[in-house]
Amino acid sequence: MDASSAGSCQGVCFPNIDLSTHPCYSRAAHFRFGRIHVPVAPRCNIQCNYCIRRYACPNENRPGVTMRVASPDEALQTVRHAVARDPRLRVLGVAGPGDALANSATLTTFERAYDEFPHLIRCLSTNGLLLPDQIDAIEQAGITTLTITINAVDPAIAEQIYAHVRYRGKTYRGREACTLLLRNQLTGLREAALRGMAVKVNSVLIPGVNDHHLIDVARTVKDHGAYYNIKNDIRTFEYLFEAPGLRIIARFTGNVSVDDLKIMHKAALNIVHCQRSATYIADMTKEKYGTPYINVTLWGIKNMAKALRDTAAFFGLEARAEEVIARETARIQPYIDAYRQHLQGKRVFIYQGGPRVWHWIELLRELGMETETAATTFGHMDDYEKIFNQIAEGALVIDNPNVPEIEEILTRRRPDLFISGNKERYLAYKMGVPFVNGHTYDTGPYAGFVGMVNFARDIDKALHAPVWNIVHQHARPAPAARHAVHGSEEVES
Repeated sequence: MDASSAGSCQGVCFPNIDLSTHPCYSRAAHFRFGRIHVPVAPRCNIQCNYCIRRYACPNENRPGVTMRVASPDEALQTVRHAVARDPRLRVLGVAGPGDALANSATLTTFERAYDEFPHLIRCLSTNGLLLPDQIDAIEQAGITTLTITINAVDPAIAEQIYAHVRYRGKTYRGREACTLLLRNQLTGLREAALRGMAVKVNSVLIPGVNDHHLIDVARTVKDHGAYYNIKNDIRTFEYLFEAPGLRIIARFTGNVSVDDLKIMHKAALNIVHCQRSATYIADMTKEKYGTPYINVTLWGIKNMAKALRDTAAFFGLEARAEEVIARETARIQPYIDAYRQHLQGKRVFIYQGGPRVWHWIELLRELGMETETAATTFGHMDDYEKIFNQIAEGALVIDNPNVPEIEEILTRRRPDLFISGNKERYLAYKMGVPFVNGHTYDTGPYAGFVGMVNFARDIDKALHAPVWNIVHQHARPAPAARHAVHGSEEVES
């Protein structure tokens, strides 16, 4: 990390928008929120060899297929009816039936929808030919998510896919056409990613043509900024470090390539959030290149603020960091205060990887909750020392519990909330204990100031889901069971 202005991202770019309700980007949103595509774009500017320009097909259900083309007025009227009927609608898209950017009605529709439906994510699908030319207009129309269809990154392969390209009043064919298309696709992708848009790439697999080539396509579009992030935590805190004037030159995350990492030794400072495996990397970088590092915790308001202060102090940017902290905490505090009223006094059982347990004890305390049971599978001795230093007197700390032991904790200690990973979810539900997936997330991310709000929201939903009232009112009593407890048999009735 350098102390200079954040101008561009190196290798991977990360969108600066909330994608938690976009069903195409968030697995958790897929069955909870909806999208609507309006068919305002009939014209196309390229001819794909696999494409038949019949869009009124009753046997198709792709987003670009429609029985008729709508005008912007008709499209907005349709959106009004849809929003009124189902408040879960979150995305307004244009995907055809031709290319969205080859039709002026596309941006007209989005511009008019910007004021009337500010809560809708605006999403556009394109072949990318006109993306560099129209990127400014796209941004001004409030479009934040893009899908680009890129079927090849080698002009020789692309020649087998595209018959011709129509660009700026001229028709191109053969290698010239494909070189032009691929150049514009990748240039537009990169420019959109640099502006903070989330860019998804679709590819049509054509047996015998590009089936062997799609891995190269995936690598290339990723290097140009196509959206790919495992947990997406970085979206909620990276901009916080850039805001005081720092430039992030490399990221050591699960979605970067060797090319992204090969310049990391040039950083002035390494910031280490994962305090297990990443610490080993930081130690080696310090030993070989002399790069200092600091350990930080990015979950929770106090921890995130401390991380910013410690980083800023290294570069002499303390005043700027305080401005960022003040602005961001003021932004989220009303939400945190509201959630704290619902969560005050709740008791929690955390079973996670070692560092995450002690990261989250203080976070939960900021929400008025207390961790009364903590367990880890991979915790080291220093993890347990930190847990003991933070957890309340009288709490239970257990190493590597098995399923019967977890069941015993849920039965005897009756926590209000169980935070763990996917494999423990169904045991919690079976025992009637509200659950939050703290490992891979369902609707996170949870890091940073905004992530704190996401975490509080998910905890509140888990604790106050109407299903628990139904279960408690209508579930049949469990039959008498005999099981071993600490070496002796005990009968429950």
